[in-house]
Amino acid sequence: MKNLSLLYILAVIMLSVFTSCDNDSDNDCNPETESGTIHTGFEIIASLDSDTLHPYDTILGNNNVFEYQYNAVECDDVHDDEFGYFVRFEVPDLNSEFSYTDEELITARAYYNEFGAWSNVQLQILSGTIKGTRINDTTYEVDASITTEPLRGGTDSKTIDFETTFSIE
Repeated sequence: MKNLSLLYILAVIMLSVFTSCDNDSDNDCNPETESGTIHTGFEIIASLDSDTLHPYDTILGNNNVFEYQYNAVECDDVHDDEFGYFVRFEVPDLNSEFSYTDEELITARAYYNEFGAWSNVQLQILSGTIKGTRINDTTYEVDASITTEPLRGGTDSKTIDFETTFSIE
């Protein structure tokens, strides 16, 4: 009986130690973030006919590459929870405004690049709309509602919506 009482006391102590710890996971987590960057003097190239998993690349050029980046919440005490994605597209001239819809997204070489502990995939963006309006010489407000298309089988389409301020880097 004495062993049972001792075991019960030990169980109560252990339970109180575990439940008294700060379980507020927000304290150990980086918040969700999003950003928009404009890279001047670059362009996007696409090798869609090859079997590569990454047919898109950004190289030095004469255009402007707009890059939206989303990072999901990432917690220090959770392994392999990193996840995020880029949406990149090309704008030849930094006029007062631009708009790409559906087929025009192909001309803009728009693509989605997902990254994370267990994910690294690029997908075409063939439908939707990306619109931008210049706020000043270095800043654009961009509104997008787009849907990705798999380059090959095995990946589902994704719908992405964002409204973000983009700044020249």
